[in-house]
Amino acid sequence: MRVFGTLRNLSLATGSAIATLTLIGITAGIAPAAEPRPESEVDYRSQIWPIIQEKCLECHQAKKRQGSLDMSTRALMLKGGDSGPAFVPGNVEKSLMLELIEFGEMPPRKSNRPAVTKEEFQKLSRWVAAGAPVTDEPGPPAPAPTPAPTP
Repeated sequence: MRVFGTLRNLSLATGSAIATLTLIGITAGIAPAAEPRPESEVDYRSQIWPIIQEKCLECHQAKKRQGSLDMSTRALMLKGGDSGPAFVPGNVEKSLMLELIEFGEMPPRKSNRPAVTKEEFQKLSRWVAAGAPVTDEPGPPAPAPTPAPTP
């Protein structure tokens, strides 16, 4: 019985000490560690599109669709090519684009494109994990207007 009473007192003392330290931290203006950025905060236009533009579009766009894959828009990436969609929104493990990048197969070494960096890969992974949201897609340039026929 004596051991139980001692453990109970120790538990109460520890709980009081934690509460006191928490209160001191709050009143002293010490903020808790910042939460990591939510996955949904990856911005397509400023963070993802530049990676795709630099590393993918040389071979995967309307004029040159290697593997029948056009990566100029999210919809076309989801449509995919010969091997299926480029990614599966919300599922990093089933996203072919990420798998090929991770194993160093994309961009191909024979291309003039630099490899995807670790930071870029992490951005792409967070974007896919968040459902690959696109709020303002730049996409391919619009075709030039055709001139009106002259009478």
